[in-house]
Amino acid sequence: MHFLGMLAYTLPITVAYDISTTLASVIPAILASLIVLRTKNDQQPDHKALFRHSLLMGGGIGLMHYIGMAAMQMDGIMRYDPVLFTISILVAEVLAWVSLSLKHWAIKKSHGRRIFSTRLLVAASIMGFAVSGMRYTGIHYTGMAAMYVFPEINSSINSSTLSTDTLVNIITIVSLSISTLLIILIAIIHRYNLYQNIKTMEARQHTIVETAADGIVR
Repeated sequence: MHFLGMLAYTLPITVAYDISTTLASVIPAILASLIVLRTKNDQQPDHKALFRHSLLMGGGIGLMHYIGMAAMQMDGIMRYDPVLFTISILVAEVLAWVSLSLKHWAIKKSHGRRIFSTRLLVAASIMGFAVSGMRYTGIHYTGMAAMYVFPEINSSINSSTLSTDTLVNIITIVSLSISTLLIILIAIIHRYNLYQNIKTMEARQHTIVETAADGIVR
């Protein structure tokens, strides 16, 4: 999402991305995702824990953005406005709180009965826009507004960089592959859980019938 969004940002100089820094920017995003997955699915969430997890999640997304920005290689120097930089982080924290609150709302309303209920799809859509908003209404555009690029004649782009076209192709292939695998895994796990529930119910009914002292009318 970050690097595809960066394609909308154009400069009158050549821009490439350092491979090692680009890969390093993935780590905070993964850690921020773990915060979402590790948050307890309680119907009445602990507000202190929710606030703490929001700080960690927003911080992870913010780190992902600015480390990704540091991966940019160009004939220029980047500088940030401290006020807009701070505002972008605060917006990320607020939207992280919204995202985690929506997760609890979806869990409370769905009760885990179906993979994709209407409420879960609505919550997922809002949460997706909220997380995207960390970049497009918060982190991204506020962060981009905070950035100033000063041309530098003597700078040079390292050899270990990716062009924007190569980066787009890699991101598209990896994202589609991961999304497809996740959808397949979710469907398999859901069917397996249903199968286990059915087997448990059948075993319970068999035990009741075989051990009942009285007649059973069904």
